[in-house]
Parts: sequence; C-alpha cells; structure tokens
Amino acid sequence: MKIQMMMICAMTTFLFCTWDAGAATYELQDGAVSTYICGPGDYNITFEEGESSGIYIYDKSGATGGGWQPWCIATVGLHQTISVTISDALQMHASYSHYAKITVTPITGIAPPVISPGGGSITVHDPITMSCPGASETRYTLDGSDPTASSSLYTGAFLLNTGNYVLKARGYNLYLYSKVSSKTFTVFPGRCATPEISPAGGLVKAGTKTMVSCMTPGATIYYTTDGSEPSETSMTYTEPLTVNRNLILKAFAKAAGLADSETAVQTFIINLMPPKIFPPGGSFMSGDEVDAVIANSPDNNGEGTIQFRYNYGGIQSAWTNYTNPIIITETSTLEAKVVGPDGESDIASATYTFTMERVEAPSITPQGGYFETAPPEISISCATPGATIYCSINRDVTKSAASIYTGAFSLPVNSNPGTAWDILQPDTSGGFSTSFRVYAMAAKSGMADSATVSRVYVLGGGLPPAQPQSNDGGVTIDDSGSFTGSDGQTYTIPDYTDYLNHRNDLVDDYNNADTPEEQEGIADQIHDLDDDYYNDVNNYYYEYNTIVNPPENNDNSGGETDTGTDTTTDTSSSTTSMTTSVISTAAQSNDTGNGNLLFLGGAAAGTALLPSLLDSGEGKAFPPEDSSNEPESDSYARKVYFTK
Repeated sequence: MKIQMMMICAMTTFLFCTWDAGAATYELQDGAVSTYICGPGDYNITFEEGESSGIYIYDKSGATGGGWQPWCIATVGLHQTISVTISDALQMHASYSHYAKITVTPITGIAPPVISPGGGSITVHDPITMSCPGASETRYTLDGSDPTASSSLYTGAFLLNTGNYVLKARGYNLYLYSKVSSKTFTVFPGRCATPEISPAGGLVKAGTKTMVSCMTPGATIYYTTDGSEPSETSMTYTEPLTVNRNLILKAFAKAAGLADSETAVQTFIINLMPPKIFPPGGSFMSGDEVDAVIANSPDNNGEGTIQFRYNYGGIQSAWTNYTNPIIITETSTLEAKVVGPDGESDIASATYTFTMERVEAPSITPQGGYFETAPPEISISCATPGATIYCSINRDVTKSAASIYTGAFSLPVNSNPGTAWDILQPDTSGGFSTSFRVYAMAAKSGMADSATVSRVYVLGGGLPPAQPQSNDGGVTIDDSGSFTGSDGQTYTIPDYTDYLNHRNDLVDDYNNADTPEEQEGIADQIHDLDDDYYNDVNNYYYEYNTIVNPPENNDNSGGETDTGTDTTTDTSSSTTSMTTSVISTAAQSNDTGNGNLLFLGGAAAGTALLPSLLDSGEGKAFPPEDSSNEPESDSYARKVYFTK
C-alpha cells in the first residue's frame, strides 16, 4: 500500500513523502530544511541522489553533534546510509544544494495496535484496552472507518454501551504510522455463566467420563478437544465426553440476550498404561534361557520411559531404564512400568519359574478294570532311565510312606481261609470279593518327581454280607440289628441287598461301556462303593467293640485303635514295610478277644501279601542319606542378565 503525503515547509516550496513498506522517501528543494519527519526510534537514513555534498540530521531534543547547528547529530553523504537514534523528533537539512532525495527506514517499525478483548460478545462492564509499542499515540474509530491523525485519541481503557461495533485502530509516530487493527464487538448488558468441567483436568484413567454444564438456563455449550478456541461452529455439547487420550478441553456457553461466556479450559492426561512383557511368565526347564522383551503400551502413543526391576532369591533390584531384552535363567519375577513427566503407569509383572526336568509318569499294566475269576499280575514301568518307582495299594503314594517297586506282583487273595469275617473268602462260584486301587510314582535324584498315576482293579462279585451283632456285653440291639453308640448315634448294618444290586448294575455298565475311558470311570465307582460299604460295616463293629470292651479295659499290648483302612503304627524296624504295619495293627486292635476278627477290607486286608512282593524298607527315605548331590530348594545360581 502506498500513501503520498504533501508537507508544507516554511523554508521550501514543498516536501514530497511516500510511505511504502515501512520506508518514507523525501525530496528537499532549494536547500530546504524538512519539517519534523518522525518521532523517537532507530532509523536507517539513505542519501539516494542530489546535488548536495551532504545532508545534516537533527534531533529536536537538541542533542549535540558536529555541523553548523548545535543540535546536528550526524551527516550522511551522497549514496551513503547511516543509522541514527532519535530521542525526540527527526529533522533533515540539505546543504549547498537545490535538490536532495532521502529515504528514512525505521529499524524496528511500528506494529499495529493490540486490541483486548479480541472481539466477539462482551458486556457493558468489560473494558476495552489497546497497546501499540513504537507509536507515540494511537487513534481509533468505532464505525468501521480507517482511523486518521484526527480520529479519537486512545488515552486508556474505556467501556462500550450495548450495541454492535467495529473498532479500528492505528499507531502514529509523527508522519510514520502502523497498519490498522480491527475487531468487531457485540455488547450485551450481561454475560452467560462460564461452563463448569467435571472432573477437573489432570491425570485420569482412560475411559473417564467428563461432564460440561452451565448455570445459565437455556445456554448452548460449544467445545473443542484439540486446544483450539471454540466458536459457534465447534461441536455442541449434548452428552458426557469419554477421555481416551490426552486432550485439552475448551468450552464456552451462549444464551440469548447475553454475552458469550468466558472459555473454560481443562487439560486431561491419561494415566500411562502399563507396558507389555513377553513372554508373560510361565514355567521353564532348568538350563533354559528366556529373552524377556518389554514393550510400551500402544495406548501411550509412544509417551513415557519404560523402567524395570527384578526379584529373585529374595533380592530386589532398583528401577532401571529398559533398553534391551533381559535374559532370565533363574526363577524370578520381572516388573515393569512406564514413567512420564506427569505420572507413571501401574506395574506389570511376569513370573518365570525354572524347574528341574520331570521324571516320566510310570505306566501300570494291565490298565485296570473288572476281573471275574482271579486278580491280575501287576507290572509297573518308567521310561526315565534310573528312576525309582514307588507304589502302594488303596492309598495315595508318597516316597516316605510307600514301597519301592522291584518286580511284578499279584493282588492279594484270601489270607485267612475259613475266618468268619474275612472279606477275601471265596464264594461258591470261586470268585473273589474285593476291589483295589494301585498307585505309583517315580523319582530320580536331580529331577522333579513324576506325576502320580493309579489304576482300579475290581474283583469278583462284591464284599460278603455282614451279620448284626448279638445283645452281648450290655449292648441293646433291636430287630434290625441297630444299636445306640456311645456318642448317641444310631449304628446300623448297611443293607447288603442294596449294595450288591448297585454293584451288579455297575458291573453291567462296565461290560457294556463303549470306551476304555468309560470303563475306567465305572471301575472307580465300583471301588468307591466297596470302600463305602466296608467303612460302614467296620464302623458298626468298631463302635460295638468300643462299648463291649472300653479302651481302658482292653489289653492291646501298646497297640493303637483305628477305625479306617489307613491305620499305621510307628515302628523302629527298618525292615518292616508300611503295608505290614497296617495289617498287624488292624488285626491287633480289632481282636475282640473271643476269636472274632473284625471286618477287614480295602487297604488292610488287601495288602497281606505285599511284604513278600515289594522291597520293604531300603530306599523309602528320599533323598537318601548321601544327599550331597541333591539340589537345595533355596539355592540360586544368580544368573540373571539385564542386557543382551
């Protein structure tokens, strides 16, 4: 934009000035002295052309300098440029010349005025302010016309009445002036209430619901989430916002007859999500190496620093910045988090368990089932070379309470022929009447124990019937064979017909089963049924014997009374097997003294022949006495490397 100005001088015919892009060009005629051209500031002055040998530069403040006048501060020769600082006002004089062309360029220029507030709707109570650095004065208009040197002079903050205004302002420095600033205002008697944002900004969890409300009835709320200023073209608030990323929420409210509200601002920062650890822990074999990789959650958008620490053998490290995969060789827990400038994530963890190689589970043959006429021969094997096999009958196997398997054995048959209550007494068909579960596991030094396996073997047609006791020893037994025990409970012989019918039905189911798995399950049921019947009958006789022969009057020679099949006796003999203890204790404690051996079954009677079939004693204790080669459970090789 080019503006031409005619300036009348007392000592010249005219002074021609052109303002263009911040520079003013002057032409002096007949050796004239210019009027005051510009006010305080820093300027570059160029003597472009003319007949004079030089141009005198004056400052109205009377600064001293060379030349023919005491207030001359500098001179500029033809085709030269100088920089000067004017403290008051600039004036120039061309000596010995009839013509000179000079360009004055402000070094800093005059910036357009800054108007506050920046337009929009305001109230009659909101002051208008303007600032214009580099200008000696600011002129303005309120009707949309461009201001001139004679427009209203800004002297300080002012208020506007209700209505619509286009305010334009310009800064002046004598004959230099700025570009025009323009703002449009609509002035109301009052203002809409500022929206309220809840919850307040800061660290929040992903998925947080944010509500925006306004106390002014009927107000419409507009908002942005990218930090930009909201307007009537922004999104309209209708329902709570879900915060799933870092954002700057800005909102203002608008209502009829009121100025727009102030803008509410809240910054939400998603609490950093925990990192991911791969692999996420698990079980590994001793000697393996696991490369643990930690990755930032994609929800963090690359923000934050990953830190980790480890815990193994009771040692916990300090938090360390993660850079490379972590090689893990011992049982340990790895923890990781993401740390940012405004907080940190929850801790992610992964536990790596290193175990010794496991011994293969033993294999028992035959695979169990129903046997009509004779018990099978049992063989047990293990695929792990050098492993020791432990086995037991009718109770779970442990290395400290089981026999070491040395070779194939048969399930026991009748050990007391002709005894009235011997459950192994053959019936008239020659069948056997009991069922067994054989347990086995294997162990080897330097390896983890195998899993325990078991097989059920069902023999013959079931347990023999039991007969009610007589009214001996002061025990009153009714017609059904029931009596009241010392504990006040009623003891009754279980119904044998029901038991036998149920067992026969299960045998039929076994024979008609479609798969070996179904047969195995049915064999389990038969075994459990036999155990239940045996226990009920044995409890009946045991309670009867307790009443007839109280423990304090029963000479057991130090023996212990027991009610179940797992009766054990502490023995100092290293050559007496656990199964022998069961039989000897049961027979000793249940001898009534009148020649009647109480009802024996399950584990008790079923293990009578085992001492001759199984190694009894050697190798029961594990680890053996020489355990120097056994790994200590709390030892660690401390082989955790932190960078790869």
